[in-house]
Amino acid sequence: MYECTLDINETMNGKAVISVNNMYDPAGNKMKAYSSDMFMVDTISPVITKKELITKGPISSGLCTIQTTFSEPVSVNYQLRINDLSISPKSYDGDNILFDIPKNIEGLAVITISDVKDVAGNSVADSTIEFSVDSVLPEVDNVIFSTKTCVLTDSDIIVTGTLGVC
Repeated sequence: MYECTLDINETMNGKAVISVNNMYDPAGNKMKAYSSDMFMVDTISPVITKKELITKGPISSGLCTIQTTFSEPVSVNYQLRINDLSISPKSYDGDNILFDIPKNIEGLAVITISDVKDVAGNSVADSTIEFSVDSVLPEVDNVIFSTKTCVLTDSDIIVTGTLGVC
C-alpha cells in the first residue's frame, strides 16, 4: 500500500479531482490509472458584505437586531461583544443577529462580531458596528405650581398636567 499527501495551498480553490497514473510497483507492474471523486477546495475567507443595526431610534437597553450578510454560508458559532462584555445572541437566522443590550452599557457601544467561519473553517475578519446607548433615566430638575397647572421640566422633557392629576 502506498500513501501520498496532497498539500493544498491558498492558490487552490474550487472543484478538484486527484488523478494518479504512471505508477509502478517494485516489480515493475504498472498501476491502473485512478481518479478520485470530485471534491471542493475552499481556501478563500468569507467577508461581511453588509452589516447594519436594524433597531432604530434611541437605544437604551433590551432587544436589538443586527442584519448581516456574508459572501458565503457561515457557521452560527461566533462571538459577539459589546465594548468589553461578551454577550450571547438570542438567535441568528442566517441574516439577522438578535441580542439584548445589557443595562449597564452607556454612551458609545461597539459591537464586535468575531470568530465567524465558513464551512471549510476559513475565518471572517472581525467586524464592528458602533452606536449610542442612552440608559440614563431623566430626572426632574424643577416643579412649578400654579393655580391650574403644574409643569415638570427637564432639559429635554416637559410634562404638563392639571392640578390634582399631576
